[in-house]
Amino acid sequence: MSPIRIPMLIAAALIASAAAASAAPAGGGRFAELDANGDGAIAKSEAEAARMRMFDKIDADKNGSLSAAELKTARDAAAAKREGERGGGMRGLDRLDANGDGQITRAEAKTGAYPMFEKFDANKNGLLEKSELPKWGGS
Repeated sequence: MSPIRIPMLIAAALIASAAAASAAPAGGGRFAELDANGDGAIAKSEAEAARMRMFDKIDADKNGSLSAAELKTARDAAAAKREGERGGGMRGLDRLDANGDGQITRAEAKTGAYPMFEKFDANKNGLLEKSELPKWGGS
């Protein structure tokens, strides 16, 4: 797997998780988990916190970097989980690898762009609201 393909995984997975959760009941589900302050929208700060939790989960050896092997394991697990579903996934992590060394450090993950966030933030208020998130796997 090329180092250019490894990194947008975390950002895409967060957005995919939020989008998939948009169909969940208002009181719970993945959307509610990402919406840490419970205001009915996901702010970039909440997305960043979720990204860092995901980073920590993927960083199996706890060395503060995601290796190609750790990313492959995470990508394979995500693919197996979403098999047969539309959308979602762990694509695009490569964009977080700012220095191009094939690994993503915690600093790179934290400061990386959120292009999917901007894409889905239709009203450009800096928040992802359920009404802005596509319904995955059905429409």
